[in-house]
Amino acid sequence: MRANTLHMTLLFMGAVKRLQIMELMHAAEKVVLNPFAFRIQQFSCWPRNHIGYAAPRNEVEELAWLARLLRQEVEQAGFSFDRMDFVPHVTLLRDIVHPVAQCFISPIEWQVSEFALVESNLTEQGVRYQTLATWQMGCLG
Repeated sequence: MRANTLHMTLLFMGAVKRLQIMELMHAAEKVVLNPFAFRIQQFSCWPRNHIGYAAPRNEVEELAWLARLLRQEVEQAGFSFDRMDFVPHVTLLRDIVHPVAQCFISPIEWQVSEFALVESNLTEQGVRYQTLATWQMGCLG
């Protein structure tokens, strides 16, 4: 994976019509949560889809809340999306032939002060990501 493609997907939308992007942005801007930090501390593989990923060792309550709030707002706006459970991870490797067992890595501190709407496009050179909008994490007081 290229460094500029590393990300954590909070919600996978699939195809969204261009005319609906503004509605989607309005839904996302309603999400309010204080900035937070968490640690990525383990590496593991999903053998079924040949992916190696890094993830937090334990559940991160604030991260789960962010994903949950975003899903609620997007659903209330009438959008459909992938209903798979949110599993926080950052994909690092694809097409792994020999998956490795879960192992702990040196902690990586991840500061969350914003989230983004990102469009992905598959090209001959791989997936290209384009950020359409970002939202700063709000202050709940």
